[in-house]
Parts: sequence; structure tokens; C-alpha cells
Amino acid sequence: MGKLFTGIDAWLNTEPNLPKELQEAIRHNGLLETKGKENTVDIMRWATILGVIGWYPNDEVPWCGLFKAICAFRANWLKLPAPMLLSAAWWRNWGVEIAIKDACVGDTAIKNRVGGAHVTYIIGENDKYFRCYGGNQSNSVCPTWIPKSEITDVRRAPFTVKPLGVKKKYYKNLDGTPAKVSES
Repeated sequence: MGKLFTGIDAWLNTEPNLPKELQEAIRHNGLLETKGKENTVDIMRWATILGVIGWYPNDEVPWCGLFKAICAFRANWLKLPAPMLLSAAWWRNWGVEIAIKDACVGDTAIKNRVGGAHVTYIIGENDKYFRCYGGNQSNSVCPTWIPKSEITDVRRAPFTVKPLGVKKKYYKNLDGTPAKVSES
């Protein structure tokens, strides 16, 4: 079990209706990438379980896609083999496309970055940012703020019945003011 969330994210410790994939992700909260030549055992184990250890030599390689993959696999949303799962951009074709304005807790967000892309989970939002939770964020599994303008794609697991926890979650803005709720 991962570290408990504190502060504005503490609600994740007790929310009973989160999608199974996000529940799996939360189990790893606080996992840190090992610095230096050593590798983080859990990260390397994920590569072995997913059958990509031959393409994933160490945890210095970006591992946000690997983290998304192990969570999707354990929630039965990913069928193996899926050799492109290490690529964050590959997740742009997974699940069901969702308009960025309609993103909810548990949805998958993808953004571009120098040298590739980044994949993460949405756990909330305010006026200008999504609260995102994922792997390889500051070399750990943790929440962070990502500007909405940087998100290029949002995907949702192909639920037959959408879990109650897949809903909008509004955080206060970074300056402490309440987030405006869109009426649309």
C-alpha cells in the first residue's frame, strides 16, 4: 500500500467509488525512482510482468507509460502483448475519446513534452489546471498540477457501467479562490 494522501488530495484515501484502475494506481502513491545506477524493484517488476523488460533496461527511461500500463493491466483494461505501451503517446488510442472539457476523475490525460509525451490520470481540476496523478512525475508516483492548455488528449476506460467515482472534482484555484464550475 502506498503512502496516504495529505492536504487537498486526502479525499482519495476514503473515496469508495473510484475506478479500479485508479484504485490500483493509488496503491503506489509515493513510490520513488531510485537515483543512480540502481533500479527501483517495483518499476522493473512491472516491465517484467508486462513483457517489455527487453525494451525497458532501467528506470532512467521515462516510465509514465509503464505505470499507466501496469494499472490498466491489473484493472483488466490492457491485453498483452502490447509492446508500444511504454510510449505515452500510444495511450492516445486507448479507451474512449473524451473532450478535454468533459474530463473526470480517473480519466487518462496525455500531454506533449520535449522528446515525447506524458500520460497521467486526472483526479480533479480548477479553472486553469488539471490535478493529475501518475508515474514519473518528479521521478515518483504523485499528484501534480498540469495546465489544461497542455493536455492534448483525454481517454476513458470503456466502461459498460461508469463507476460513481468518475465525476468532476473541483479543487480551489492555486490562489485559494474557489474554482468556477462550468454550467455547460
